[in-house]
Amino acid sequence: MGAGALAGLGMWGWNVHQDGPCSRAARVEHVSTTPAWPLRLAIVLAGLETVGIVVFIIAIAIAARSSQGSTVTATGPEIAIYGVFALLMAWLTFGLVRRNPLARTPYLIAQLFVGIIGYTVLVGDGVFTKMVGALILAVGVVGTVNSLMPSFVQSLTNEGPPPEGQDDAGRHP
Repeated sequence: MGAGALAGLGMWGWNVHQDGPCSRAARVEHVSTTPAWPLRLAIVLAGLETVGIVVFIIAIAIAARSSQGSTVTATGPEIAIYGVFALLMAWLTFGLVRRNPLARTPYLIAQLFVGIIGYTVLVGDGVFTKMVGALILAVGVVGTVNSLMPSFVQSLTNEGPPPEGQDDAGRHP
């Protein structure tokens, strides 16, 4: 078996020795002292926010097609701007998945903006609008508090063992 094939087995959770692969039972597990939930929460929130922006883009496009006073060309720049936001949030989510320490500040700023958007929607008219605004504001507050937790900061550094269930590259074995 070649060196490349042995390295490939290591990617799938097999402990590879010079003599050959060991069983999964013999695999050495990482013992993490850092709780993995703050990083997982950040990934979930950033992913949901990305999906939310995409849904909003679709809603704008549908409203522009259905409305008499608006055209798709009038909302084209707006859709493009929100599209850039969605791409940036997806990139941010990818950075969190990869445990990149440089993702912390953009994540914090994004959560602050989510809080501002939530407050803006919350002070709008109508019960449904206020409920949606309260939900968005709550997501922003939870994300902001989460981004300031020491365990979140530690989980983004490349020092020490990776969070539970992930290897050094952030993949799940």
